[in-house]
Amino acid sequence: MFIFIYLGLDYTKYIWTSQEFKSIENMAETCYREGSQMDTQIGKPMKTKDKILETALLLFNNQGINSVSCRNISDKLGISYGNLTYHFPKKDDIILSLYIRMQNELDEQFGNIKKEVYRFEFMLRSMRVLLSVYHKYRFVFLEFNKLNRRFEEVRRDSKAQFHKRKQLCTDIANFLRSKGYLREERIKGHYDMVIHGMLILFNSWLTDAEVFFKEKSAEKQIDYYLELIYSVLRSSLTMEGLQAFNEIYEGQKQKRTRQRKMLAECEYA
Repeated sequence: MFIFIYLGLDYTKYIWTSQEFKSIENMAETCYREGSQMDTQIGKPMKTKDKILETALLLFNNQGINSVSCRNISDKLGISYGNLTYHFPKKDDIILSLYIRMQNELDEQFGNIKKEVYRFEFMLRSMRVLLSVYHKYRFVFLEFNKLNRRFEEVRRDSKAQFHKRKQLCTDIANFLRSKGYLREERIKGHYDMVIHGMLILFNSWLTDAEVFFKEKSAEKQIDYYLELIYSVLRSSLTMEGLQAFNEIYEGQKQKRTRQRKMLAECEYA
């Protein structure tokens, strides 16, 4: 759970509004129907292979992998079935490509830990970045067991990623204890169990939201589950760590409120 404290990223890039989340989900459809064949990330024409992946991601997220065929993807994108199968002969190839892309994006965020000086104030912005990536590829986690049973390579990679991230969390927890932000263990192995539990939470919060969370807004879902994660984190902090956490949490919460208010005023105007 301590892994997210140190990703020193540009916070404003990842404070997405509900409208922006909707725009991301509809990106493929709007691009293709309006004839804008541009990659919104780099301003260059998107390759057909990338368009297929973006469209498949949209459909898998909204309908589930079993309800989406290659024909559905090609029809949605407005290309021939043969064009799609030229790039991806089977639907499984599309699923695995999206899984690999997701893990690369997650690895990029986790990898920043090694590059950044450990600074407590990066926790909140980094948590939001990670949950945004999880939500972007939510079909993977909504159908996590199914994918692990269907693809041996996904099963092997899931295990490898879990152990790698658990070790990284352990290293950071040890650092926090050395700085006086984290309480010492009263029971040996306690933080191993806490870290394991937090990793389970990250893999399962989308399923919980799908079933139990009434609000469908991605932004509000992320807000709620971040607060849930923070509640677990707070109980492990020392007084010094708790004071630092609360100051940062309230400051960034107020900043997000101001940003959303400004955006609402601009939209109203």
